[in-house]
Amino acid sequence: MEFHPLANLFPLMLERDLDELAADIAEHGQREPIYIYEGKILDGRNRFRACRKLKREPWFEPWPFVGEPRKGESRDRDPLAFVVSMNLRRRHLDESQRALVAAKLASLKKGRPPSQREAPGEEVLENVADLNAPIGAFSIQAPPGVTMPAAARLLNVGRRSITRAREVLVHGDTALVAAVEAGEVSVWDAAKIVRKPKNIQQAALAAVQSGEAKTLAGAVKKLECEALPLDTLSTITDAQGNPLPETYLAIFAARQEFMAIARKLEEDRRAVEELAASPAGFYLRKELQHLSEKFNQIKFVVTHTAPYTVAPGKRNEPKWVTEIVWRTLTDDEKGGSERGVRTVEREDTTRNDAVMG
Repeated sequence: MEFHPLANLFPLMLERDLDELAADIAEHGQREPIYIYEGKILDGRNRFRACRKLKREPWFEPWPFVGEPRKGESRDRDPLAFVVSMNLRRRHLDESQRALVAAKLASLKKGRPPSQREAPGEEVLENVADLNAPIGAFSIQAPPGVTMPAAARLLNVGRRSITRAREVLVHGDTALVAAVEAGEVSVWDAAKIVRKPKNIQQAALAAVQSGEAKTLAGAVKKLECEALPLDTLSTITDAQGNPLPETYLAIFAARQEFMAIARKLEEDRRAVEELAASPAGFYLRKELQHLSEKFNQIKFVVTHTAPYTVAPGKRNEPKWVTEIVWRTLTDDEKGGSERGVRTVEREDTTRNDAVMG
């Protein structure tokens, strides 16, 4: 039987948990029905899967309820509120898991009929949950809504967490999304690596799951550093020619890419100026000059936002900075006027000893 889209907002049980549920049903029977709405399973996907495992006929009930609900059953007559109520009361989802559910909910295109929708800028839900309530405290009296404020209130998570969850859903590898749904990694850690290639995401996740790395971001740093040729590692310096801590080698290796982009922008700018000065560009001279200025502005941004050097930072913790930031620092903040940068003596180690950060 097909699962209802609202039911799919929540992750399915892991296989080990499903086995435990199946064992419980085998011993005590199916204590709660599987609820059907619009011909699909609205609540009870895991009970359905467990019954299939046991080759047992499942117990189905229609939703909404006919007559008064039984003891312990929600009185909600809204399918979304019912699904949220049943799942959050039954399962212990952490903040990252709830943020992922909220992100899916906020992405739903189907809402209430136009006549029931709010005016622009008005929130879909009102008094759904106390924003000062502790994490994990939920309200179940909520109409279906698709706005981020609505989803945040319903699931009692912050909007920033939902934003990060959206990034993970859109750009994350399937395995990475599944790991957040399972509570194995946080949505904040996952969001830091979703712009990386899928193979890097997969390798970082494997490192965390195996215990080789504590965080996904740290695993990516190590992977990127290991990918650099050994002869390259020994030649990477900051813009001032100073040696770098192992942690920043991969970051500063990318500086060459920034500079290559800047050079290409300069070439294009010159080509535009030559076209503007030619007879062919006579009628577009003003537009081409404007375009040349834009190329110059973009080149400036690329050049000055590239990794420039490493400064001590607060609490004497080294931190890479751009040239624009570097120019605003005092001599003390730069780590002394003589060197202008705090460096860490590089050990003669293999790439596998790179700091994971």
